[in-house]
Amino acid sequence: MNINQHSCLLPISDALVKIIHDEILSAGVDISSGVVINFRDRKFSAETGGLDPVEIAVSNDGFLLYITDYSYEGSPTFSGLFKELDFDCRSGFVRQYGDEYPLEEASDPYTLWEEVFISHYGKGLYDVIVGPLL
Repeated sequence: MNINQHSCLLPISDALVKIIHDEILSAGVDISSGVVINFRDRKFSAETGGLDPVEIAVSNDGFLLYITDYSYEGSPTFSGLFKELDFDCRSGFVRQYGDEYPLEEASDPYTLWEEVFISHYGKGLYDVIVGPLL
C-alpha cells in the first residue's frame, strides 16, 4: 500500500509515512478495506500514566483518514480513555478537548505531536497492532 501523505492538510513527514507503511507491510493483513494501526504502551494506565495510545487509520487507497491520540480522563477509579487530540483528515478538522478548528491551523501542534511520537516509536516504546478498518 502506498501512503499518500498529501491526502491530509497536515505536514505529514516522510518518517511517519515510513512507519505507517512498514507496520502495514510487516503485519501482512488484508488491506482491501483499509487498516487501523494501534500504538500502545503496555505500561500505560490511569494510575501510573505512560505514553498515550495512538491510532492511525488509512483507507484502502492509501489516504490518511485520522490520527488520534488518547488519554485517560477522570480520577483513576472512574477514568476512561478519551480522544485528547484528533487530527481528522476526512472532515478537515482537529479536535482537542472539545475545541475544534481547521487542520490548516494545526500545523504547529501537529508537527510537535509527530516529532514526539516518532521519537517514542524509534525507542521501541510501543506495541503495535494492525488490523482491518471496519
